[in-house]
Amino acid sequence: PVNTGARYTPGGSWTATTGTWGVSAERGYSVTDADAGLITYDANVKDGILSCIVRGTLNSGATYRSPALVFRLVEDYLGAIPSSRSYLIVRMLNAQLDLRQMLIGTETSLTTAGVTTTDGVDYHLDVIFEGIYVRVLIDGIEYITYRLDGPSLALLDGTRVGVRWDMGGVPTTAARI
Repeated sequence: PVNTGARYTPGGSWTATTGTWGVSAERGYSVTDADAGLITYDANVKDGILSCIVRGTLNSGATYRSPALVFRLVEDYLGAIPSSRSYLIVRMLNAQLDLRQMLIGTETSLTTAGVTTTDGVDYHLDVIFEGIYVRVLIDGIEYITYRLDGPSLALLDGTRVGVRWDMGGVPTTAARI
């Protein structure tokens, strides 16, 4: 079927952990537009490549929408996603590409790289994660190469991937992934 821009759910094995998600013109977005809304997919991979096109309001200080890539999300022993989540995340915001970690509900930045972005423009974002190494590229240019260590090593067992909706204020550009 042709997607005519109507709201669809992501479907398949995607699970909206928080918020309601939809698809319009073949692009995912948060219908509820809730900060830290999360949709995940049990890819069952410890190493891999996430590749997507990201569009957001990325340069406006406290007013933004930044769809961010989540990977190595750790499940509990029953295969559920605990409320005190642990995962790695990559987002573009305020002229920075940011590799972050969420460990048992506490988020910190691991490393950043300066990038020039324009609101409402599509960017091809690739995250390559292999063993203890993470590489992040925008439009084919590598900006981050990072070696996990210390507490971050606990995330090596995570096998889910996903998208988190980071937001603040009321931007003028529709964000999509």
